[in-house]
Amino acid sequence: MPDVPFTLQDKFQLQLPAMKGKIIAVFFCAALDDPQCLREADVLGEHHAQLHDDHHVVIIGVSPATPQAHKAFLAARHLPLDFASDPDGRIARAFAITEPHAELRMVVIDKQGLVRAVWHGRDPDRHVRDLLGVARE
Repeated sequence: MPDVPFTLQDKFQLQLPAMKGKIIAVFFCAALDDPQCLREADVLGEHHAQLHDDHHVVIIGVSPATPQAHKAFLAARHLPLDFASDPDGRIARAFAITEPHAELRMVVIDKQGLVRAVWHGRDPDRHVRDLLGVARE
């Protein structure tokens, strides 16, 4: 997994290698008001207890927005997720995403710290099902 720092909505600095042993789902959004991002965040938020509490899946959204904008977004939508700021595309490039935030993508990192899957597209319900499948393995 890439060793790139994530600055979350509460300005906490997160390093992915410190989370080895957990499944990590990182989804990239073009903008917080992008319909794809809204739908993905809402569906992941709806399933957060099952994914996080039952299966220890860590979910992190990434967008170019500021930590303050992420904090307001999460509060307004009542989402129990984390979001990292990536205004210059550094996080996206660390995951070999050459066009940062061009379309919704989710990267799944397994418990061993290996990138297990990269999903493209607009099917958050499928993403949840697939995440649960990875978690159950």
